[in-house]
Amino acid sequence: MAIIQLENVQKSFEQKPVLRRISMDIHEGETVALLGKSGSGKTTLLKHLNALLKPDDGRVCFQGTPIDTLKPHILRRQMGYVIQDVGLLPHLSIEENLTMPLRITGRSASQDTIIELIELVGLHEKYLNRMPHELSGGQQQRVGIARALATNPQVILMDEPFSALDNITRIQLQDDFLNLKGLAAKTIIMVTHDVFEAFKLADRIALLHDGELMQFDTPINLLTKPASNHVADFLKNDHLLLKMHQITCHQLGHHSTKTVFHALESDELKSTEKLAIMQAFLNFHS
Repeated sequence: MAIIQLENVQKSFEQKPVLRRISMDIHEGETVALLGKSGSGKTTLLKHLNALLKPDDGRVCFQGTPIDTLKPHILRRQMGYVIQDVGLLPHLSIEENLTMPLRITGRSASQDTIIELIELVGLHEKYLNRMPHELSGGQQQRVGIARALATNPQVILMDEPFSALDNITRIQLQDDFLNLKGLAAKTIIMVTHDVFEAFKLADRIALLHDGELMQFDTPINLLTKPASNHVADFLKNDHLLLKMHQITCHQLGHHSTKTVFHALESDELKSTEKLAIMQAFLNFHS
C-alpha cells in the first residue's frame, strides 16, 4: 500500500528545473533512499513530502489525499524530520529538547514518556539531564531521531542524517539504525549521496540525476538491471561495485565461487540466496 505518492512533480528555481516530472509510490513500512550527487534534487524532493516546498506542477499525496488540501501542521505531525546537523537547541537539556515537540502538539510529556523515547534509540536515561554539547556526534544524532519519533509519526524524513559524523561513528550508527526499536514499522525516506549507505539501509533506492528520476528499484536490481547507461555508469565508478567484482561468494562463506556481482545477476541462485549474499557482502564491506 502506498503511503506517499508523487505524480509528475515539477519544481524550478529562477527558471532552472530542479525536479522534472517525478512520479513514485512509497509503500508503508519501507525505507527509501533518495540517492544522487550534489544538486540532483534529493533534498528538494524530500521537502515536497511534508509541504516545506510546493510543486510548480503535479501533486504529492499522503494516504491518498493531496497534501495541498491538508493543513501543514497536521501533515507534519505524521512526519518526523531529522536533519544533517541534528538541530538540537543548545541552551536546552536533552530532556527539554525531547519534551518540546510533545508540548507543541498537546501530547503527554511525562517523565515515563521521555524515558521511553530515549530508550527507543538505544540511549540510557542518564543522558536526559545533559546538554547537547556534552554528547558525541553519534549520540546527538540519536537524540535527533528520538525527537522526530516524539509525536509517533507514520513517516520519518531524514536529510543526510549521518554525513556529518566521522567514518567510524557513521558506520556504527548505520548498523544500529537497522535495529532501532523506534523505527520498526515506520516509513523512512532518507536523502544520501553515499552509495554504500543507500545500499545498506534502504529497501528501495530512487536514483536522481539533474532533477530526473533515473530508476526507483531495489538495490539488487539497480546493480544487475540498470534502467539506463547513466545508472550503470553511476554505480560502475563506485568502490562498492568494484569490490563486488573482486570479492567471491566463497570468501563470504557461500558455496558459490562466483564474484558477488556475478552471483547477483546469475539465474542459477534463488532470490533468498542472493539476499543472503548481499547482506554478507555489506557486513564484510563495513
